[in-house]
Amino acid sequence: MNRPDIRGVLFDKDGTLLHFEESWGRTNRRAALLAAGGEQGLAQQLLVTAGVDPDTGKTRSGSVLAAGNSSEIAELWAAVGARLPETQLVAELDVLFGSSMQTASAIEGTASLLEMLKARGLILGVASSDSEAAIRIFLQTTGLAHHFDFVTGYDTGHGHKPSPGMLDAFCRSCDLASASVAVVGDNPQDILMAREGRAGLAIGVLTGTGSEEELKSLADVVLADITGLTALFGLTAVG
Repeated sequence: MNRPDIRGVLFDKDGTLLHFEESWGRTNRRAALLAAGGEQGLAQQLLVTAGVDPDTGKTRSGSVLAAGNSSEIAELWAAVGARLPETQLVAELDVLFGSSMQTASAIEGTASLLEMLKARGLILGVASSDSEAAIRIFLQTTGLAHHFDFVTGYDTGHGHKPSPGMLDAFCRSCDLASASVAVVGDNPQDILMAREGRAGLAIGVLTGTGSEEELKSLADVVLADITGLTALFGLTAVG
C-alpha cells in the first residue's frame, strides 16, 4: 500500500475508540424498552427491526443501531409502534446514550496510541453518529479529550455519515487537505464517508459491527483494532 502524507486522523467512536457490543449491547436494550413503554415483546421487536440478530444478540453492520443516530433510530421505531412520540424519543435517547458514555471504556492502548500520534504532530478528530455531548462525555470520562482537536456528532451540524460533511468540517476546522487525512472506522459508513470525501486513507477496524470481509472490500487496510496504527504509521512510544 502506498501511504500518502498523513497530517490528520479522523476517528469514529463506537466500535473504533471503544468495543461496540461491550459498550452498546445493554444500552440498546434499555433504549428499546424505553421506546416500548416497558413492553418486553415490543422492545424485542424494536431491537430486531433496528438490526439486532434475535439469535445471537449481535448488531448487524450497516443497521440503524450500528451506524444511525438518535433521530434515525427514533424515526424507525416510531414507524413500527414505539409508545413514545418521536420527538420525545429522540430527546430521551440522547440522554440515555450520553449517560451510557459515563461508564464506557476505550480500547486498551488507546491513550498511548493517541500520545504517539500527537507526538508525531498529527491533528486528531472524532466524527460519530452519536450526539456531540455524548462524544465529549466519553472523551472526558476516559481521559482522552485533550488529545483531540475536533469533535463532531450527528447534531453538530455537519450532516450524517456516509455523506462527507463531517470529514469536510474536520478539514476546514484544522486547515487540512482531505488527501492528508486518514479516516478510521468499524462500519462501511465510515469508509464510504472517507471515499466520498476523498480522504487519503480509509482504515477499517474489527472492534465494531463491520466484518473483515466487507471492510476489506472498501478500505485501504483493515486492522484488528486501532492500536495497529502504531505499526502502520511507524510510531514509537513517547518518552
